[in-house]
Amino acid sequence: MLLALRPMDSDLEMQLPPLLLWLDEQGRERPSEYIDVSAYAGDEPGAMEFVGMLITILEDRGFVDVVRGLDDRPDSLITKRGKVEAQRVRETRGNRVARMRFARDAVIQWLFAEYPTHAGSQQQFLGWKGSVFLGDMLTNDEFSEAVRYLRGRDLVEVTNLAGTDVRLTTNGIDCATSGGSVSDFLNGPKPQSAGGPVFNAPINGPVAVNSSQFTQNVVTSGAVDIEGLRAFVSLVRDLTPSLTPHESEQQELLSEVSELDIAASTAVPDAGLLKRLTGRVVTAVKGLTHSPGVQKLALEAGEKVLDHFS
Repeated sequence: MLLALRPMDSDLEMQLPPLLLWLDEQGRERPSEYIDVSAYAGDEPGAMEFVGMLITILEDRGFVDVVRGLDDRPDSLITKRGKVEAQRVRETRGNRVARMRFARDAVIQWLFAEYPTHAGSQQQFLGWKGSVFLGDMLTNDEFSEAVRYLRGRDLVEVTNLAGTDVRLTTNGIDCATSGGSVSDFLNGPKPQSAGGPVFNAPINGPVAVNSSQFTQNVVTSGAVDIEGLRAFVSLVRDLTPSLTPHESEQQELLSEVSELDIAASTAVPDAGLLKRLTGRVVTAVKGLTHSPGVQKLALEAGEKVLDHFS
């Protein structure tokens, strides 16, 4: 399967479906011919390099065959497996149930990422990169239907008469941070109270606490690029099947990634711990040499995250 259907997938994963569909269309018009993908990339700075990364992933998953010339341009020919996947993408894009589930998740994640404390508008949502479903933009009607559903379950509230401006409720914030979909949140167990106040603050010295009704989160000093960490976590998870075909190695890597994800999701992240865990993920990726091109993508992202701790 090409990718998971999640609004917060990495930029690489989100751009794979439209490229695969384009290659499929080109293959129908010019069968058995390797296609110059620079026509798809266009002239924007860095576009060809980005498309080259996408082609590397498609090649590793068996969806295209690639011939590289002296300029390293990845001329590509869609495979039979790629044609099957392209058809699956077309069918899924037309699946109303799949689109609505995606739209509901997308609205929640968009508000949490872009407008966590105030309202966002329909126009802003439709201009957000995560509002694209398998390369196909969601519509005004799909946004409105998703908002009606979420409002009816107290996950968002509408702030204008037209019903186009929305913001998260407390339940909506809980949903966004639950780690699952809207359906998972609504069907899952309700969170239990910890039984006492929670204090989140940096503490620079020893603290003695004698109370069973007190929760304290302590953090060491240091700047943390949480968004960069989350993007790295998402990228490595997406690339894991391409980094190694061995399930044991995949599970080992995903275990390291999950530990990093959990540490990054705490109320007050520990910069020292995050640096160590990021380093462990990078080290694990270095040991997976099945696909050097994909490995390079993951390592470059990891090194960029580590640079923020320097």
